[in-house]
Amino acid sequence: MNNEIKRRIFLSGIVGSLIGLPVTVRLLTGKSEKNEMIQSHHFTKELEKYRSLVDVPITSTNGTQSFFLTPAPPIGKEWRYIFYSPSFLPEEVSHATGKDPDTFFVREGILYVDQMNNGQVVITGGDSLCRVISPSWEEKKNTKSVMILVKNGQLHLTKPKGTILPTNIDVQLLHLLTLGIPNQELKVGMKWRGNTGRIKPFTGYSTQYEILGFANVDGHQTVNVSFSGDIPNIVKSNGIVETKFENETVLSNRHHGNCYFDLENGCLVRQEVEIESFNAGIKGYKGKGGLDSITIKAQFIVQLYTT
Repeated sequence: MNNEIKRRIFLSGIVGSLIGLPVTVRLLTGKSEKNEMIQSHHFTKELEKYRSLVDVPITSTNGTQSFFLTPAPPIGKEWRYIFYSPSFLPEEVSHATGKDPDTFFVREGILYVDQMNNGQVVITGGDSLCRVISPSWEEKKNTKSVMILVKNGQLHLTKPKGTILPTNIDVQLLHLLTLGIPNQELKVGMKWRGNTGRIKPFTGYSTQYEILGFANVDGHQTVNVSFSGDIPNIVKSNGIVETKFENETVLSNRHHGNCYFDLENGCLVRQEVEIESFNAGIKGYKGKGGLDSITIKAQFIVQLYTT
């Protein structure tokens, strides 16, 4: 098995599962359509663009003794959102140079906050693009639409009356926009465990949270919440892995990060995650020195801008 096919296996079956990114199993074939082939300078240009967009100033500040994070998105405003995730593959299959990743995933779009005639607040919009880019190829992904109802301090998937929920409806952004504890008084230093992680709405494993303090993020006064999670084997977790692996395969996930929620409206401004995964028992692959295990590292950044 040559290195390029190995890279595509990692990108499709492993990295996509661990981060929750929509990298398809079709990459396993090693085939690319003509419109997917790109020049390396395109990769560099796009990488620099999105690095710049998510490079925002974060400064520690002081805050109130206690507070709530009840979601109250600003009516009449628009949010631009960006998901950016660079992946770094093991040395023996990596094409990364310097501090550049092997590949990166980007998803961006716009959210609209409106109040209906009946007083209900809804968030609509969706992706303008969604793709995976490497130095030699580009994979365009299906875009997602967003339809969220804000009710009683919670966010819910919604749809126009008399219609069915679209098949391309987004659930990841719905999950990430709030901390999920809208009616609880919060204080710096609070710690708790939840059964839903902060990468995607994966359930069945424990995530540790702690309120660290306050920060100014690109002009927004926010609450800084740290989190960490550990999944011993994603292959055994329902609803996470779509790719079929051998019974002996182990795909572990350890991640930690910070999420920043706007004190004024209770919604996410930014999230940063560092991910490390140990992988073993992958059919057809032997790592460096003949080992059947590898370690993959990745980052995951979500940034929202109010316009």
